[in-house]
Amino acid sequence: MDVKTLKTFLAIIDNRGFAAAGQVVGLSTSGVSLQIKALEKEFGIALFDRTTRPPQLTKEGMIFAGRAREAVLSWERLTQSMVEDALSGVLQLGAIPTVVSGVLPMALKKIQCSQPQLRIKLITGLSQELHEQLKKGKLDAALTVQPEQVAPSLRWTRYCTERLAVIAPSTVTITDDKILLEQNPYIRFERYAWVGRMIDAELSRRNINVNTTMDVNTLDGVFDLVASGLGVSIVPWRKIPDPFPANLGYVKFGNPALSRELGILQRKDNPRQHLVEELLEALLTC
Repeated sequence: MDVKTLKTFLAIIDNRGFAAAGQVVGLSTSGVSLQIKALEKEFGIALFDRTTRPPQLTKEGMIFAGRAREAVLSWERLTQSMVEDALSGVLQLGAIPTVVSGVLPMALKKIQCSQPQLRIKLITGLSQELHEQLKKGKLDAALTVQPEQVAPSLRWTRYCTERLAVIAPSTVTITDDKILLEQNPYIRFERYAWVGRMIDAELSRRNINVNTTMDVNTLDGVFDLVASGLGVSIVPWRKIPDPFPANLGYVKFGNPALSRELGILQRKDNPRQHLVEELLEALLTC
């Protein structure tokens, strides 16, 4: 049974006959008859008394008709609500914190003009956490670092490349990233994030020995601690007009410079893909 069959059944009642119902739903009289026979077989009841002209509902058919109308109405309400959500722009969006404090606000400001009804439900988390939430269908899309491996049900689209930087108090004059890291306490940012593993791999590759004194999971926290003279750190060089506070100095990290790829991760069956495409376009032009 499907909603179309229920609508055919109700059309027979409303138009007082199989032939008239067929004209309404776009089926031949025999096609209508076959649908009703299949419906009767599925539920094991006779819906019409075929000895009368036009066929009249049986007692069971009357009961079934009331429930069929309720089911069709519920389906139409559900369909309408999904259409309204799409038009009004309800988007379940995830983002890593450094994007929320970076390029995302500028992108959202841009799409407000083309999508004035856009409503974002924003959740922040590490890239791997957002990846898992997408797999479970809890998000429509997420702004993440390029995944090490993308789940078959998802797809990732790049929108920018961000370099990584070693930051230190502005009073420090050393410009060699290796010397900065080895001669100062190290404040580790986002140890368990994908970018954290990338940084650790580069430190190991270049035989840079750091003295880790703190682990911090917020970018603002790292900025404050470094500015207070408690150490140096490696953080994303965000693509915004002022990526670092004025009281910090910074140099590129890596040889060659290490960078991370940022993009939008979304479900392949995303019903709000048009909104994600709007967001992607805004991010690409920021």
